[in-house]
Amino acid sequence: MKDFQGRPKSHGGDFLLARLHSPELEAGVAGHVLDHRNGTYSAIFPLLWVGSVWVDVTLVHPSEAVPVLRRLREEHPDRVLYKSLFRSGILSETTMCNLRLPTNQQPLCNYTDPNTGEPWYCYKPKQLLSCDTRINHFRAGYQKDLITDKEALLFQRGGKQQCKGAPIRTTASGYYFQGQWRGAGWCRDSPV
Repeated sequence: MKDFQGRPKSHGGDFLLARLHSPELEAGVAGHVLDHRNGTYSAIFPLLWVGSVWVDVTLVHPSEAVPVLRRLREEHPDRVLYKSLFRSGILSETTMCNLRLPTNQQPLCNYTDPNTGEPWYCYKPKQLLSCDTRINHFRAGYQKDLITDKEALLFQRGGKQQCKGAPIRTTASGYYFQGQWRGAGWCRDSPV
């Protein structure tokens, strides 16, 4: 891997996703990315079909972005803005929702998941609507100006590197299983 200035990296920590796929067969499988912690990575895939395949590796976040993501998570857990619509008959109202909301502004509706304990709150509507009249939930935007211009460069969509190799030609007509070769036409009930 190279850093954003094009220099070879000598450490790992990048978040990569790998995919093996065959558009002709409409087949695909996710791979496991092994971080060698020296700026190099290996992608490991199960080979589940015969034919030509493509390998796609996508850089989701470079290692340099991890401290920024950690800071945002700790300092601004409510940076994504959510709202819910409450409706009953002709009355309707939209209120703010999130993992944490200031309790001194107005009463809260508590939608914490009883199975996981994951917290979720919405401000209770000011009109004569109860917490049970909530009918939907949607993202309403993001808090802006939480990262510096330099940090923003780490998250540019154009900064994602898409690595595509040439098709890998395979002529395998079977696979190894428990140390034995099994041809593509092998059936479980057939004698080995």
